[in-house]
Amino acid sequence: MVRSWFLTFVILLSSLILAYYDFLVLGIIIALSFLVYFVITSKPFYVIIMPIIFLMGLGYFNYSFSPLPTDLPIYNNYKFSGQLATYPIYDGVRTSFLLKTKDEAKIIKKLQVYANFAVPFNKGDYVEISGKLSPPSSAGNPGEFNYQDYLAKEKIYYICHIKEPTDIKLLAKNSNYIFELTNDYRNKIVSLSETALGEEGASILLGMLLGKKENIAENQYEDFQRTGIVHVFAVSGLHIGFLIVFCHGITGLLALSSRGRFYVSLSVLLFYGTLVGWPISVIRASIMAGLGIFALYISRERSLLDSLGLAGIVIILLDSYAPFKIAFQLSFAATWGLIYLYPLLRQSIDREGKLIDYILIPLAAQIPTIPFIAYYFNLFTPISVITNILLGYLIGIIVIAGFALITIAIFSPVLFTILLIPIGALIKIVIGVNNVLVNLPFAYIYVATPQPFLMGLYFLGLLCIIFYFKLFKNPYLAFSGFLLMAIFITFICLPASIYNRGQLEVIAVDVGQGDSILLKSPRGKFILIDGGGSEFSDVGKRKVLAYLHHRGIKELYLAINSHPDTDHLQGMETVLDYIPTRYLAIPYTLQDDEQYLNLKNIAAKNNIPIMSLYKGHTLNIEGDFSLEVIYPAKDNDLKSNENDQSLVLLGRYKDFSILLTGDIEKMGIEKMLADYSLTPVTVLKIPHHGSKGSLVPTLYEDTRPSYGIISAGKNNVFGHPSVELLEELARVGTTPLRTDEGGLIYLITDGQKLTIKRPMQKYY
Repeated sequence: MVRSWFLTFVILLSSLILAYYDFLVLGIIIALSFLVYFVITSKPFYVIIMPIIFLMGLGYFNYSFSPLPTDLPIYNNYKFSGQLATYPIYDGVRTSFLLKTKDEAKIIKKLQVYANFAVPFNKGDYVEISGKLSPPSSAGNPGEFNYQDYLAKEKIYYICHIKEPTDIKLLAKNSNYIFELTNDYRNKIVSLSETALGEEGASILLGMLLGKKENIAENQYEDFQRTGIVHVFAVSGLHIGFLIVFCHGITGLLALSSRGRFYVSLSVLLFYGTLVGWPISVIRASIMAGLGIFALYISRERSLLDSLGLAGIVIILLDSYAPFKIAFQLSFAATWGLIYLYPLLRQSIDREGKLIDYILIPLAAQIPTIPFIAYYFNLFTPISVITNILLGYLIGIIVIAGFALITIAIFSPVLFTILLIPIGALIKIVIGVNNVLVNLPFAYIYVATPQPFLMGLYFLGLLCIIFYFKLFKNPYLAFSGFLLMAIFITFICLPASIYNRGQLEVIAVDVGQGDSILLKSPRGKFILIDGGGSEFSDVGKRKVLAYLHHRGIKELYLAINSHPDTDHLQGMETVLDYIPTRYLAIPYTLQDDEQYLNLKNIAAKNNIPIMSLYKGHTLNIEGDFSLEVIYPAKDNDLKSNENDQSLVLLGRYKDFSILLTGDIEKMGIEKMLADYSLTPVTVLKIPHHGSKGSLVPTLYEDTRPSYGIISAGKNNVFGHPSVELLEELARVGTTPLRTDEGGLIYLITDGQKLTIKRPMQKYY
């Protein structure tokens, strides 16, 4: 039977999605479809109410929608005051927290704050801050996490950076007794856990109990992600379920009345939600749990599907952007799988047995989330069902025992510390088993970001299977459903090399202030030339690797580093640690540079042979496509400047040519021009990010490029590209293509015709 609250939620959700993506015509068609359906099924109540709800949803979203402000100014030394709205998170390097300000300007009502030190304050405290306000950066590459969009959905339009501890002052401690109690309690749990279990064990336990993930080792967290068990660190319905089981057991031992059980369980839910900061998944699970407890208290049948719908309605009314956040999507998809899909699957199997349930429960939760995991994380994890069977129930024991120990910590910190020891042993088992599973063949696969229509095919297939179980026992319907889902999985797993055969791709990845060029040969070989890099963040992972995963690139044929400057080398080190690579090439004249030590160690660990290149080498990649090294010569004597020893490569494919110049500067350019006769090229990668020091007019006169790629950071402190360089490009008739103005640059050619795309400009 269709439940009214759940149906209301679905219609409200549909209206918000259609309003968000501006599909009003489709919205009208869907509304009319609902009307026809309810008329045919003789449901006059729904005929009147549901279209009204749909229209109200459209109106509600349009009323609450806030367009992303553009051209926001930067404020230096901006002074303001406000209240910490989240627990400060310190990762050992910097602290982050959300601040609700008292500023009258709407765009500064909420700020994401970062401090380059540990902030000694708690959630709810009032502080005064002096810092730099700047709008968050948007994504520069497809597949890159769009931080600007993420914060905009939270109605946050500025980031505040605090340099010194003296720039933040406590105005008043939070006077709310509950806030103060939970803060002290949380800090005590963290401190006692770290003392008893050490850094690794405590980070895992605190991640499971409190969603405190910042101290979990990055590679360890990624391993949990690859095995499909990372959800245990995002406080969710799983935790609320375990908490209810714990409360049920304790109140049963105390022989409390049904009323007593209701009030105790509800109080514990509210306290725990406050303790972890009320993420979307906890709000959803707490509403459902509260409704379930209340139904039990009044001896009334409960509908889990209606509870899910009511929770969704409440969350949407609190936040109209909630449906477009990953936490909402994963939480509701997994929960729907458990309460709706699992019974369908279970009914189709005649055999009894707990083993079947152990398999079907995690499977039912994961089936609806597969497209979302692929879309957001570029992962397909076949091992996840096995992982959840082997570790899910053990983690349940750890979490329930953890809740019990949290209670004990109130009365006896010493006993809490002692009893944590066996919990620590169980955590080591979880880590050990996960380490084994993640290294199994095909445990996980990095996949291309699925297109929306592919995700639609998957869910259409799932709908066909549901219709098979619920309405029509037609085997063709079930077969069609499985086929559509299989098509989705097949397409996201296909290697990126099969696309655009016979065409050369040149991609200037937006790495900010740095260089990274990706080539795809006509037959599908990927070549990465430099990988960006920064002293402040892992550009390789955040930008280059994100784009490679977005494309579904599972192997590099060749990686070339032009020279060992951080903004060219560091990101490549990250990429080679993640992406299997056949060959690595570095400049012959710099092969003994100590800055290559880490890159060489990574290459040795991953069995990547290293080539040392110099003028005269020609890399015949395949057929008509080659890369010729035209600089520096083996005996190059410009030893004082690493930039002037950058590899310069001339790529040719039929009538198309591209000159890749690294960071070569004036002396190196002049020496190259003296030793090699350049001819016109189609594309020139402008040397050294377009700096004035690389401006040698003869280079541009000889090459006469149609297009010049300039890789530079937005608003960089170096002033790249220089005005003089841009004037020179205009003089020789070269069209500049800049990563700081539109992000990633994508060129594709069949050797004659050239097409240029700026895929990120649609976000501006």
